[in-house]
Amino acid sequence: MDPPTPRPITTFTWDDMSTLVYQVDVDLIAVCRRAADNYVNGTKLLNLTAMSRGKRDSILKHERLRSVVKCGPMRLKGVWIPLDRARELARAVKVDAQVYPLLEEQVDAWV
Repeated sequence: MDPPTPRPITTFTWDDMSTLVYQVDVDLIAVCRRAADNYVNGTKLLNLTAMSRGKRDSILKHERLRSVVKCGPMRLKGVWIPLDRARELARAVKVDAQVYPLLEEQVDAWV
């Protein structure tokens, strides 16, 4: 099976976290990944689905490793989770093709 069509990846600097951020835009939702630690905004990732806010929040609150961002631009707010867990969630809710290649190991090769 062929890989999905890659979406354009943009980058910007997140000054408060002193890191580069990779971003893909899907239907007006910006899904981001931090370069420094490869954490992905799980909130935005799950927002690509039709699941309720309650279900989304329930999934994310049970994540063992997570980082909650409450301040800053809307695209950066949410629950950030490790890359491997983001890949698992994306496959489970069938949005992995929508965010390709954001969750690829060498995402910088796509910039």
